[in-house]
Amino acid sequence: MSSKRKNATPAGGKSKKNKKNGKKAAEEFSDYDDEFKSDVESGNDTDPEPLPDDDNESELADDGLVRYRGPPIVKVVCGGDFSVILDLKGNLHSFGDPEYGQLGHNCNGEFLIAANKMIRQAEKSPRIITTYIEKTKDSIKPIEPADFIDVACGTNHTIALDSKRRIFSWGFGGYGRLGHAEPKDEMVPRLIKFFETQGKGAKAVYCGSQFSLVVSDHKVTYLFGKTKNTGEVNMYPKPVQDLMGWNVRSVGAGGTCIMMAADSSTIGFGPSPTYGALVSRVIIVNIAKKKIMQNENWFYGIN
Repeated sequence: MSSKRKNATPAGGKSKKNKKNGKKAAEEFSDYDDEFKSDVESGNDTDPEPLPDDDNESELADDGLVRYRGPPIVKVVCGGDFSVILDLKGNLHSFGDPEYGQLGHNCNGEFLIAANKMIRQAEKSPRIITTYIEKTKDSIKPIEPADFIDVACGTNHTIALDSKRRIFSWGFGGYGRLGHAEPKDEMVPRLIKFFETQGKGAKAVYCGSQFSLVVSDHKVTYLFGKTKNTGEVNMYPKPVQDLMGWNVRSVGAGGTCIMMAADSSTIGFGPSPTYGALVSRVIIVNIAKKKIMQNENWFYGIN
């Protein structure tokens, strides 16, 4: 009887061990509660940070912002799987998939991790582009860039305009979309020589999926690359004859179709079939004796 009473817990009470554990838990909860109250009072009322995912580590801050550290941003453009930032000081920053060199960091992101096993690593946060080159048949020389004023991206290529009216392009070179008269990929920004001689006065650059457009102060629009699924491609910049004399103010480009704001009109063109991308009703316009003529479903003017 005495032995049983010695080991038994008093009715309605707790053992000394349970009391000790309960006191410790209460102290820990009190510490956590004080820390939580402190966060709320300081305005730092956030959820606990998620555990890191090694396979798909996010480069977004807690509030969803990209981890960019640099001057104020004036323009952001996106390609297929990458993005480019133009900052207030004229620098370019890129991030995303570097497969064809479209980031301009002289790398396609591929690394050998084991015998016959390659992986491609993405650039997960904006990285400034530092190297610009000029190529000739016999040499490659670096160029000190001026401040950039415009940039555009296609699916896998990038084109940019600096304050000296020089144009650089890099990334996937198929179908002449880079304007270098050859289909080679460029891992760093390369000067387009055409706009140093024949096509001077560039004021804006635009990209479609597999082609590029340059608009000049002389009311000339140049196109290079592939805009049709069949037929010829422009391996180097060529003036669009039907747009000669038009003051092109803005351009939107997709896979094959292009829309422009020019003078007081809107112009759409692209190969058929267009599936209504160039508007359902076509009106040929004639403004100040400037005409755009229908040519195999290619050019249309819209009032």
